Amino acid sequence: MSRARPEPLAAAGRSLLLVGLAAIALLATACEPTCRQACRKLTGCELDSDRVTLDECEASCVFQQREYEDTEQDALRDRFGDHKSCLQRETCEDITAGVCYDAEIWVY
Repeated sequence: MSRARPEPLAAAGRSLLLVGLAAIALLATACEPTCRQACRKLTGCELDSDRVTLDECEASCVFQQREYEDTEQDALRDRFGDHKSCLQRETCEDITAGVCYDAEIWVY
């Protein structure tokens, strides 16, 4: 009784699939947070500034992000993404101390 050997193409396809899945996982972890995620963090920190709702925060964030995209201000758009990543990464105390603040992206 002979055992069927896997087809070389099938094995190669599985390898490619695994590499593709690993690449997707890596890219997913490197993506910037959404406005909703950044705003959840901010509203959860209960900062002393004027209180805004999660929806108000998200609407403002999305507006600003789209403004940078629509006017092709790529450098500012990238900095805005870095800002959202900083908000996700830092503690509420650090955010309150201004660790993530960038005056050039907060024009509104």
